[in-house]
Amino acid sequence: MKRTDDKIRSAIINFDDFDCPICTEPFIAPIFQCDNGHLVCSVCCPKLRNKCPSCAFPIDDKRCRAMEKVLETIRIPCSVLGCTKVLCYGELSAHEKECTLSLCACPVPGCKYTASYKNIYDHYITGHLKGSCWGRPMLDMFTSGMSFSVE
Repeated sequence: MKRTDDKIRSAIINFDDFDCPICTEPFIAPIFQCDNGHLVCSVCCPKLRNKCPSCAFPIDDKRCRAMEKVLETIRIPCSVLGCTKVLCYGELSAHEKECTLSLCACPVPGCKYTASYKNIYDHYITGHLKGSCWGRPMLDMFTSGMSFSVE
């Protein structure tokens, strides 16, 4: 088969094949392999005492550079609505957890409002003011810069 021009083409991929079989996190370089070609991520490899969990062969420091190269070429758009970033497969999970356009829930109990983290503060000020002091809002439940997780 003759190679075509360097055009971008679509493919159907099972992304589970690009995750570590031990921790199920996306592979990121370096990726290690045993003599039978079984793969494991760099975080799990020492935990397994460099022994393959599939066949018990030693893994040592044998890297799977072919898989590392494949993963570098896979580009996936962020799934958060409005985000235009396109990232390598291994970077996608971390980005989506911290994407500034991810929806966040209002921290006030009973409030069902959700918005990007940038808009939550404004919502709190306009929707949940508890009082004022010399014309400034008194914030008793929300602090700008406070970290929280998005699920």
